[in-house]
Amino acid sequence: MRGPHPAQQAYLDAQEEVERLGRVVDEAARPLNAQVEAGEISEDTWAQARDDLDEQLGLLAVTRKRDDARRALIDWGLAQVRDLWPTYGRLFPGHSLTELERLFARPEAQRRLVPIILKLQDWA
Repeated sequence: MRGPHPAQQAYLDAQEEVERLGRVVDEAARPLNAQVEAGEISEDTWAQARDDLDEQLGLLAVTRKRDDARRALIDWGLAQVRDLWPTYGRLFPGHSLTELERLFARPEAQRRLVPIILKLQDWA
């Protein structure tokens, strides 16, 4: 069995980096959290400081990279569905490839599709 497709691996790597940096930012924000809880700074000041931390520590950049990797993953998953539909589409009576393409295009569905696409094998 082969390993993950490059689109799958790129997404997994990017997601792992977002989670890692998220923990770094959370740790760095502890003093800010304590200050806002103690009423020493306003919620607006806290929110701006958190945004600044996200930018300074690189969380925003890796989040954008993860979002790009998610888009590539969705595109690859849809390509797999299109390739397999002529053979396996008959197993889904009442549904069409067009319906699936519309599903893949919906941003709210894409997040739910990611775990499914990560399980796909590369049939190319």
